Amino acid sequence: LLVVDGSHSVDIRLNNLGIEHVFETWEGQNHVPEVGTSSAALAYYDSALVITRNFLVHYICGDSLQSGYTTNVAVNNLAPLPSLIGVFPNPATDAFTIQSDRLAGTGYIMDLYSSTGALVKSVPLSSSGQTTVSTNGLPAGMYFMNIHNADVSYSRKILVQ
Repeated sequence: LLVVDGSHSVDIRLNNLGIEHVFETWEGQNHVPEVGTSSAALAYYDSALVITRNFLVHYICGDSLQSGYTTNVAVNNLAPLPSLIGVFPNPATDAFTIQSDRLAGTGYIMDLYSSTGALVKSVPLSSSGQTTVSTNGLPAGMYFMNIHNADVSYSRKILVQ
């Protein structure tokens, strides 16, 4: 017979080896609560995605290991990764800089949206990893950035004074 063990045994082994990790459980849920198309399944899927992403970012990028996801994070509401995309100064006056050298892939574009959802600016990000964006002509207020390429999309906020 093939002996199979679950994640609890893996958690114990990793603790014994001193390997930093996060062990998350969802009490009262079946083995794979994220499978399906119901809103609950999609919410568990998003939570599992955030936990997995944070675990991988910890080992690949060296960011701190985040834990404590005891509730769902809501459908398609992935937490931003400020360490992958830097925006400074924020709040901005004349211009702001997007630091994107930690992003994988190429062809990123920054779309800037007003608080009402209107696209106010679209700028391709520099391959050097640093792009300065002028705020000339933008009224003071909160703006939402969508930084994307053909494969992924990241959201950030910026305040223009």
